[in-house]
Parts: sequence; structure tokens; C-alpha cells
Amino acid sequence: MIRVCHMTTVHSATDVRILHKEAASLAAAGYDVTILAPCDESFEYQGVRVLSAMKPGFGRMKRMLFGSWMIYRKARRLDVNIYHIHDPELILCGLWLKRKGKHVIFDAHEDLPLQIMAKHYIPSWLRIPAARWVAWLQHRWLRRYDAVVVATPSIGQSLRQPELPIVLVRNLPLLSEFQPVPEMRSKQDRVCYIGGIFKVRGIIPLMKSLPLAGVRLALAGTYSPPELRDELRRMPEWAYVDELGFLDREEVSNLLPECLAGMVTLLPSPNFLTSLPVKMFEYMASGIPVIASAFPLWKEIISEADCGICVDPHCPEEIATAIQYLMTHPERAGQMGRHGREAVMGRYHWEAEKDALLELYAALTSGATGIKEKEV
Repeated sequence: MIRVCHMTTVHSATDVRILHKEAASLAAAGYDVTILAPCDESFEYQGVRVLSAMKPGFGRMKRMLFGSWMIYRKARRLDVNIYHIHDPELILCGLWLKRKGKHVIFDAHEDLPLQIMAKHYIPSWLRIPAARWVAWLQHRWLRRYDAVVVATPSIGQSLRQPELPIVLVRNLPLLSEFQPVPEMRSKQDRVCYIGGIFKVRGIIPLMKSLPLAGVRLALAGTYSPPELRDELRRMPEWAYVDELGFLDREEVSNLLPECLAGMVTLLPSPNFLTSLPVKMFEYMASGIPVIASAFPLWKEIISEADCGICVDPHCPEEIATAIQYLMTHPERAGQMGRHGREAVMGRYHWEAEKDALLELYAALTSGATGIKEKEV
């Protein structure tokens, strides 16, 4: 049996892409899979062993200074065939493992240089040089990896270089989490936002739209920075918010069908313009319309599927108008919800993505000289 270790110091031990999708799919295909991640206690999920790389709650600087060495020592002791790295700060750790003759894959969840441009904790004057330096380091170090898995085509294009296999594995919903919704399920007069709560993700214009539209917001997720919660609670529009905290997968799938629409009104940060937000596809999978930022890529997806409305994410009035349209046109809203679910069932789901991951692993373990790339 081929032994595999997924490694992260940034993502949680229950990260959906890492645990529920990639690791679980590999375990189901017959691989012996372990995850090293921040957690208090080890546990097992669908045949995947999850071991503690460190205790949760490490500060960013402490994690970056000591996390790589801590997880490297534990990874070395496991002595597996393939190591799958999920964080840019662990790229050097992957190179150390390559020197030991191991197969190493890097998984690019985000376009890191573009992400740096939107980091609130990096001074604005430092962002451009930092992004360029990180891009140079990534290209220099990743060329020694066996392959790079990317979550979007644009990330693949940014990391492309000669003789480095790039494999597209989009972060799309698991069909098993979103069962068919009864046609007559009652809708509450509220919309929902699920995910990380940041200013750059448009939370303030979204909240300002609520009294204009006359709806409530089901808000589920964690705040970054934590102080943002206090700022939002001081806004008069907070009276229209139902704060739900962090929801598990079952709670999310139960909540979504009860809402009028799912909100993805992120602000036009460079990293978002070409992203494929999994929450948008989860809203579609649950059978509710999407109200999303009018980015060209997102407009193309939503228009093709006829599953929602695109708006200017800076404009509360435009967001409110879209919400009111769905409230006053329930038949059309229901049609959009059905179309979104049909699109996910047909093409935007994890079961259509995992084959590329399994093909990559099969090529590495068989000693194949060429690795098949996918749609990048």
C-alpha cells in the first residue's frame, strides 16, 4: 500500500479541501493516508489518520519561525512515499523531503502573490516588493517538486514553468453534502453569507444593503481580524444580522435551503477576480440563487447557468435591488435555484475533479515519466 502524508500548519485539521475531499478520496482509492495539521488530539475520518503537527493557536510569526521544523521532524518519522504540501511557508520543508528521495507535491489553494496584495497586516508600501519576492521564490523552489496541484486555471498559469507538471483540481462541492431540496421548502426573509468574514469580502456594503432590502442576514464564519466583529456590532445594520458563528458541514447544508439567496459580494481584490469561490458553488448545490460580484469570470459562470444575479459589490443599493427582485419574483428565484443545482450536478462538483488527483498519484507511484496535466 502506498503511504501518503498531507501537511499543513495554516489550515485546520478538518479543512474541507484537504480532509473531506483530497485525503478522503485517496483513502477510498486504497492509499494509506495521514494528515499532519494543527489539532489538539489525533482522530480518524473515513480511513484518514489526522495527527497533531502542533497545537492550534500558534501566532503567525511563531508558526512561520518554528512550524516548518516541527512538522518536518514528524513527517520524516512517518517515512511515507508521497508528501503533499498545502502551505507556501512549508515549501522549504518539501525541498528537505525531496533531498531524502521522496515524491513531493505542492497544492496551491490561492495565488499567493496576489493574496499578499490584499493582506491588511502588511504595510501597503511593502506589498508589491513582497509579492514579487514571493513569486520569484515560488518559481525557484517549486521547479524541484514532482508536481503542483492548483485550485484555479489562473493559479496554474502564474506557476507554470518548463518541466513542472501543473494539475488542475478545482475546489468544488461534494455532492453527498447537498441532497435534493423539496420544491415547497419554506424560505425565510433572509439571505446568507458563509465563510471567512473580512472587509475585503464585502461585509460592510452587504450589511448596509439589509435595511434597504428589508431582509436579515444569516452570518456564519470567523472574523479576520477578530476586532472586526466589534466594529460590525457598532453598525446600526447589525440589528439585521443573525450571527451564527462557525457551522459544521451538516449545519451549513441544513441552513442554505432555508434562505432566499447566497451572498458572494466580494470586493474586487486581485486575488478574487479569477478565483472560483467554493461557497458560490455550495449555494448553487443547495438550490438557492446566488447574488455575486460582477467579476467577468463569475458573470460568465452565473450567466451560463442562469442561477443568480451579479452586482457591484461596493453598492448597497444595487445589492438590495437584487435581493428585492428575488423576494418579489419567487418563481424566478426558484428557477434560478434549480438551474444552479443542475449546473453543479452536471459539472461543478468534486466527483468530477478527483480523477485528476488520482491520476497524478498513480503516475508518481508507477514511475511514469510524464504526468498528465488537466485544463490549465
